[in-house]
Amino acid sequence: MNTHSTDALTWIKRIRFRHLEILLAIAKHGSLTAAAHALDMTQPAASQWLAEIESIVGAPLFIRGRRLQPTPFAAPVIRHAERVMGDSRRVVEEVASIRDGGFGHVRIGTMMSAATAIVPEAISQLRNAQSPIRIGLVEDVAVGLWSRFDRNELDIIICWLDERVLASDYPQEALFSETYSIVCGAQHPLMEKQAVSWQDAANYPWIMPPPGTALRIAIEATFTRKKIALPSIWLESASFTANQTIFNNTDCLGVLSTNFANYYQSMHLLSQLPLLLPEVRNVAEIGMVWKEESPGIALESVLNALRAANRQFK
Repeated sequence: MNTHSTDALTWIKRIRFRHLEILLAIAKHGSLTAAAHALDMTQPAASQWLAEIESIVGAPLFIRGRRLQPTPFAAPVIRHAERVMGDSRRVVEEVASIRDGGFGHVRIGTMMSAATAIVPEAISQLRNAQSPIRIGLVEDVAVGLWSRFDRNELDIIICWLDERVLASDYPQEALFSETYSIVCGAQHPLMEKQAVSWQDAANYPWIMPPPGTALRIAIEATFTRKKIALPSIWLESASFTANQTIFNNTDCLGVLSTNFANYYQSMHLLSQLPLLLPEVRNVAEIGMVWKEESPGIALESVLNALRAANRQFK
């Protein structure tokens, strides 16, 4: 048996769930005292547990001081602890689902662009079919979704199929390419015009995506191609919640995914101008990513529901 196999077996035999729980508490709170308080134990006991973990790992995980600073050895151990905790929560949820008469629990993470149409439609289809699958749903930006996915807190994520996805070994499937619409407040003066041109749009201030993003480049290129001076930039923002309020409180214009724009226009919260941003280059398709090469019944049922919902909106 090689050294790496021996080390792995030693780890498995010595590491305990409590070690991982305490490690995550220390990483979260940054001090033994706060971690001990959170776990309802004494500070010396927490210190002893940490010493045991470091003995098992064979390296210091934190630099002692007023606030504990993780060493380079801490990151892979913390990731392992997060995955184990995520798997443990998954087991508890699966057992609870089966106990309640279901046959599985599937946790979905989605970006906002899919949260307004495809995901709700897929979940509705499952419910209308009286599916016994228990669904968990989280909405987040791509970075947050990947963080949860890596910790095994999500079974499927709906996100950009970018370089990270394409370079991974995870099963993946494209759903749709995003299009973008020009939006404004529900009572914007341009909504009263019979026809709206890009020149009209340039006469109003804009909320722009952050500089250097594919969307910002596409907006600027559109005005350049049409030989129209760029509009004044009133705000650079990636916060949709703030933007939506500002659109309705000012005469600013901006860009929003068409799926999102359709949804908020149907609720009379925003309006779309009859101007469509040309294809945005270097923006990946949106699709599904999951981990199991051979999905179980519950996961496969959810994947099929998402596929059916996507076809419905094409």
